[in-house]
Amino acid sequence: MPQNSVPLSSLKQGDRATISDLTNKSRQYRAKLLSMGMTPGTTLRIVRFAPMGDPIELDVRGYRLSLRRQECNTVLVQVASAENAGQIAAETTEATA
Repeated sequence: MPQNSVPLSSLKQGDRATISDLTNKSRQYRAKLLSMGMTPGTTLRIVRFAPMGDPIELDVRGYRLSLRRQECNTVLVQVASAENAGQIAAETTEATA
């Protein structure tokens, strides 16, 4: 597990983070996540949670992606600190423009 990484499912609405690793060892599942733009180094934002908390809507590379909580458990991220939150916000905004 990369240093200071947490599962994507542990974030709150509005949090921004950078993907650090995908922990699922299934080649097919990993390929599915990669094809959806969930690659290490990619910045994302938690848009909202469904009423029962599952699925979770993300803003990734300028589009909205919904993943089940179980899927989010396999994506490790580094949460944006106060210092780099502005930079991540700018990168996410640029991707949506």
